[in-house]
Formats: sequence, structure tokens, C-alpha cells
Amino acid sequence: MPNDWNYASNTIEVIGGGGGGRTRGSGAAGGGGGAYAKKGNITTLTPGSTIYIQVGTGNTAELSGTATWFNDTTATTSDCGDQSVCATGGLTGAGANDNTGGLGGA
Repeated sequence: MPNDWNYASNTIEVIGGGGGGRTRGSGAAGGGGGAYAKKGNITTLTPGSTIYIQVGTGNTAELSGTATWFNDTTATTSDCGDQSVCATGGLTGAGANDNTGGLGGA
């Protein structure tokens, strides 16, 4: 964290990776968009401390997008449940149908 971080007045926003489209099988289908999440005034952040982030990847054909997260306590690759701010990735296209976007978190 920057040494001048104001823990009482801040906002952190994240966007998950979008799901890739389906390009084979029973037809083409679009993938869902990545979720968006926003959280303000995270008071556990300490100026000068280490934070951990993951930037979600997406738009690879036949694959769902991955989560984007920000964590102030430990480096982890687990799901959104353990993160300070997290947005899930969109799902890949399924069959001939487009798929849903990711679920936001806080």
C-alpha cells in the first residue's frame, strides 16, 4: 500500500474476466461478462504494507473467465469467499445458448 494511503477514505473496484464464446459442438454462443464489485473504506489496510491481487483473465474460447480480487491479508488463489473485494468471471457459452455473467461480491 502507498505510504500516504487514507484508510478512512478509499474505494477499491474490480471487474472479473469475461467468459469465452463457444466455437464448436452444437453451435456458437457468447460467453457472459465478468462481474463488477466495489467496496469502500477498508479499514484493515495499513500504509506501507503488502497487499495481494489477482487480475482475472477471460475471453479464451471454451473457457470461463476467472475472478479478479484484492486481498489485504494473504496471497491466495481460492474463490471469492476469502477476499476483501472480489468479482467472479463470466461463464463460457454453453451449447447454442449465450451464458450468464459473473456474480459480484464485496
